[in-house]
Amino acid sequence: SLVWKWLRWFHRPAVLTQTPGEAVRDELARRGIGQPVVWGRGVDTKHFHPGRRSAGWRRWLAGGDDTAIVLHVGRLAPEKNIDVLAQAWQAAHERLGQRATFVLAGEGPETRRLLTRLPWVRQLGFLDRDKLADVYASADICVLPSRTETCGLVALEAMASGLAVIAADAGGFRESIDHARNGVLVAPDDVTGFAAEMVSLVFSPQRRAELGAAARITAAARDIIPENLDLLQHYAAAKRGLPVVEMAPWAA
Repeated sequence: SLVWKWLRWFHRPAVLTQTPGEAVRDELARRGIGQPVVWGRGVDTKHFHPGRRSAGWRRWLAGGDDTAIVLHVGRLAPEKNIDVLAQAWQAAHERLGQRATFVLAGEGPETRRLLTRLPWVRQLGFLDRDKLADVYASADICVLPSRTETCGLVALEAMASGLAVIAADAGGFRESIDHARNGVLVAPDDVTGFAAEMVSLVFSPQRRAELGAAARITAAARDIIPENLDLLQHYAAAKRGLPVVEMAPWAA
């Protein structure tokens, strides 16, 4: 309560408080922080694109075209629900064997502990933007169990790259993923559910392709160019003292 009281004081002079997700906007309004609006973090759909799929990356990571690449991208830290990721990957690996390769892109305080638990995982560490886009497009499935995402930009990057995304049914992921249409949502602590969805998608390349195609369409509607134009409109309205109008969801 003391933190929220301080936040209300801090934000009181603001004409506008922007947040990248509807759930956070609603929470801020409920807590008495005035003028919260959504300015979603757009994704660069020209950079993150299925056309960057690389046979070289796939051979290096998986060894064969028939091996599915299961990817996690993000900071390896407790708030990302890393224990659920580890348990679900372990269960899926036991069922899939050589049918799937599990790949981590990212670093953090949990890196060493995670690799100790999962020594068969391919760890890429921190990747620059170009390599990251290549890895996204070269993978098949992206698994994101974090329950604390305000926007879930990593999901949008994976979706823009044409991946089937399995994400926690929490936070900003809900605002991008329509369950079973352009991705899959699983209860954040449902280890069995995450593992089962991974196994199902590894054995169903057609379903992966359908989810990935729908995901790409969704991400294209969140392209960074209209999002940045929306930002400028917010600033212009705030400067003139006019009401700020949010851009409609998925507006292009």
